[in-house]
Amino acid sequence: MSLSAKAAGAVVRLLVVVLLFALPSAALAAGYIITAPLKGKCRPDLPSCTPFYQWMTPVIAGDYVVFTTRNGPPDAVWSYRISTKKLRKLAGIGTKVPGGKGNFTAISDLGSDYQTTIGGTVAAFFGRDENNTLGLYTVSVQGGEITRIVTTKTNVPGTTEKFTNLSRASTNGETIAFWGMRASNISGIYKASVDGTNRKRVIDSTQPLDARGASGPQPDYFNIFSRPTIGKTYVQFQAGGLFDPSTGANAIFRARNGSFIDIADNRTLLLGGTPGQHVRIGADSAAVGGNAIAFSADEPNTGFSGVFIARTEGDYGEPFVTTKDNAPNGRKFVQFMGFGYDKTGLVVTAVYKIAGGGTNQGIFCVSVAGNPPVQVAVNGDKYYLPEVGDRSTTDRGYVVFKDGGNFAETFYLAKPNP
Repeated sequence: MSLSAKAAGAVVRLLVVVLLFALPSAALAAGYIITAPLKGKCRPDLPSCTPFYQWMTPVIAGDYVVFTTRNGPPDAVWSYRISTKKLRKLAGIGTKVPGGKGNFTAISDLGSDYQTTIGGTVAAFFGRDENNTLGLYTVSVQGGEITRIVTTKTNVPGTTEKFTNLSRASTNGETIAFWGMRASNISGIYKASVDGTNRKRVIDSTQPLDARGASGPQPDYFNIFSRPTIGKTYVQFQAGGLFDPSTGANAIFRARNGSFIDIADNRTLLLGGTPGQHVRIGADSAAVGGNAIAFSADEPNTGFSGVFIARTEGDYGEPFVTTKDNAPNGRKFVQFMGFGYDKTGLVVTAVYKIAGGGTNQGIFCVSVAGNPPVQVAVNGDKYYLPEVGDRSTTDRGYVVFKDGGNFAETFYLAKPNP
């Protein structure tokens, strides 16, 4: 290469660096370029330049971020197209309810059980109509017609009873899984196509499952089923019974071809932990593009905890990150909270020790179990208690997150720094 060509290359590289740091809404993190797409923007549907106050964690799939806003209580579901920066309101208070009474009077509901979610090009959310009927709905991330999946006026599949409560939805863009309860106080996991057809029971409390105990099998112990997730093909759900998971049997099962496969439970060996210890399962996240799942778990008697990928159907969990690992600053992790998993790896909200005592909170990515964690964002000058959840990362390695608290005015988009 000639001297002039080298000089030209140096100028180009310098310009790239200058441009990255000149972007008003962009910040460089360890391996990530982070933008705040809604920073300083006003909601077009409300007066007086109301910010896009965030409700719960944003979700992402492909080229779209979906998020719920609040104006007091949660009030609208939106999509943001990354490639074009186009913002679209998908549904909100005042939008007509398909198959219901009048317009939506509530979007989402109080508590994490009513999280808006995404799969493929489909967003799913909960809402209430003018009769206060709770329902689960889907809509394309590109906008358009809203589809009713199920409401508390819908018959439970295989019965003449109505649902009395609904929560916890998960979709892969073709099928949606959800939790439901009926009047006889029987609850379970159900699924349907995202167009509202083919509603079916996956399992309910009339169909107990066996547990693994310290002294052998516990027949028909599990009869409480909750927290469905769905990956590329299968529905997973959590199972519990009479005793608290800190001492009693608990598990994650996969529904597969009419049978139920134990994916992780109280007898699963957590690599890095202590063999033979009772294990308490936390949350789980299924990769949309595959059939692997990540789950959080701890050993109540030792304090060891982490996020793991399930291996060989219940035998052991291989760690992504645990309390024996160091954060990038060289000090130990002490707690793991919300997380999301996809084919490019795990993104997790974690608390870690800091110099001089005390702790701090941040978001970290682990591309493959066994690799060191990479910092995405931490609490400090730019972010306040940043947090992620299920569906917070994509197969391209993008991460969406929000600040903690009730007054976050934007979501953040983190892209791997090429």
